[in-house]
Amino acid sequence: MEFQAPTGLGWQVVFAEGSERLSKRGAGSKPHAVKACGALAGAGATYLLENDVSSPGTCFSVQADKITLDLNGHTINYATEGGEQPRYGILAEACWDTSVAGNPCGGSADHLTIENGQIIQSRAAAPYSHGIRIGQLNGANHLSVRNVTFEVNASASIPIFTTFAGSGSQVLNSTFRNNVTSIFNRHQIQGASIKFNTGQDAHEGQIIHDNNLVGGAQGGIYSASPGTAIYNNTISQNGRYSNDFGIYVWGNKSEAYNNTITPISGRGIQISGGAVSVNGQQNGANGARVHDNQITVIELRQNCDYSAGGKACNVCEPGGAYGIQFDDHPTDSTAYKNTVRARAAECDAQALRLTNIGPANTSHDNVFVAERVGQDRGKAWALGTGGATSHFVASKDSFIGDSATFHADWDGMPGGLTCVSCTLGKGPHATSDYVTFSFENGGNHVFNLHFQDSTFAGGASKNSSDMRAIEANRQYAEYFIDWTYSLTVQNTSGVAVGGAMVSITDATQKEVFSGTTTGSGEISAVLNEFKAFNTTKGVTQEQHTPYQVTIRVPGCAPNPDSFTVSLTKTTVQTIPLTCVASGKQR
Repeated sequence: MEFQAPTGLGWQVVFAEGSERLSKRGAGSKPHAVKACGALAGAGATYLLENDVSSPGTCFSVQADKITLDLNGHTINYATEGGEQPRYGILAEACWDTSVAGNPCGGSADHLTIENGQIIQSRAAAPYSHGIRIGQLNGANHLSVRNVTFEVNASASIPIFTTFAGSGSQVLNSTFRNNVTSIFNRHQIQGASIKFNTGQDAHEGQIIHDNNLVGGAQGGIYSASPGTAIYNNTISQNGRYSNDFGIYVWGNKSEAYNNTITPISGRGIQISGGAVSVNGQQNGANGARVHDNQITVIELRQNCDYSAGGKACNVCEPGGAYGIQFDDHPTDSTAYKNTVRARAAECDAQALRLTNIGPANTSHDNVFVAERVGQDRGKAWALGTGGATSHFVASKDSFIGDSATFHADWDGMPGGLTCVSCTLGKGPHATSDYVTFSFENGGNHVFNLHFQDSTFAGGASKNSSDMRAIEANRQYAEYFIDWTYSLTVQNTSGVAVGGAMVSITDATQKEVFSGTTTGSGEISAVLNEFKAFNTTKGVTQEQHTPYQVTIRVPGCAPNPDSFTVSLTKTTVQTIPLTCVASGKQR
């Protein structure tokens, strides 16, 4: 496809001698030598850059499928004349797209490969001048970028940006130096370094691995495509806008693993149903998996969008630093085997944050630490909640916090939580007013909060709480301390007694278990030690232990018939049952 270069931009269709002719006839066995910016229009062709190139506007326009641009160790410098309109390092875009008006356009760009060099944006570039910009074409998927170094500076510029394109793409072994400090719409995640702006209708997700991302006004890697895999990346963003995550896991059945995230200022990983580009809010992150990541986060007092006029950039982001967050209704997603450290200095920090979650989300075998650093007054909460409406299950997680281990903010946790075999710890730099369970829920309730078979460490305690009476700024809250009780019934010869009927009644005379022993003589029940809750008059700790256990075997008179057990920890008992029938022991 031929096109007219925009007047005054210095854009040209000039290649090494003979290469334009070769590009028109398609691919050949020999790479086409390229010495200047221009159109790449030979379907299936490989273009080899022979020297550094520079353009006052957009450098290369891709207009055919299966093109490879080998930068051959050289550098593209683009947008050197600045101006008010975005210009790009490499562009593949439909001409009807008004957002790229004045740039070369047209053709297609399926299976485009860019490799082995540098793409550097001029400091004079206009906002939105992305390094690679692809979209709105009928064929613009399967982009492959490898061994490329990017540098961008202008507002809202993204090194790699695709829109309604990029399905099945790969980005690997590349370096991103993102010097952007300002964006215009944080809800659109304009501050990422890699952004595949696709939806859940994309046919294939991206594979993004072994990249190094430094800087960026908001986040790191964003994808809403289903089946995306993001792994082995190192990410150190420098967020100035809210929701500044190193990785956004918004695609269904997506996975993020073995990444190292250590922002200068920013958050870790968001597992989210999405607010943009996922066919509407609450339609993403079904079946997402986030695991084996190393995450250390901190927020500095440099947030812009909540500061005066949205430009002062001198306040903390609300909520502070999050290590991992579940938000915007993800479903059936899980985080496991991650090591997360959330650091509170100027701003608050939460290692695991649960907000608007959907059903069936879980975590297990993670280490979540929230610590205070320096002399500032940021709060450090290991597990923080705010409005989670669906039940969440954590198992074998460690939660260590310096301000509180569990914290419910203003929006409460109406959906509840079950934490099974978790370690709840007080951090080594704990505040003088540290509590294990903290409740500031003035806007919503906290219901059904269960801690089962927990280990309390470092001074944390099942009785440590700042819960207070219900009033204008405090709604109802409750939490339960539960323990597993396992009972084995045997006869005097040590043989298991199957089919024995077991009834358990708590201290309030309520039957809480009724069942029969298995063939191996066993029953197991999760029983509550106490329930802590508030009323308008104060805080009550309702004791449910000790328990009365009664055992009956048909045709026998058990001895003992019943006994009492005080349940303050996980308990395993074996009862030798003397069974008497017709006055004879057997």
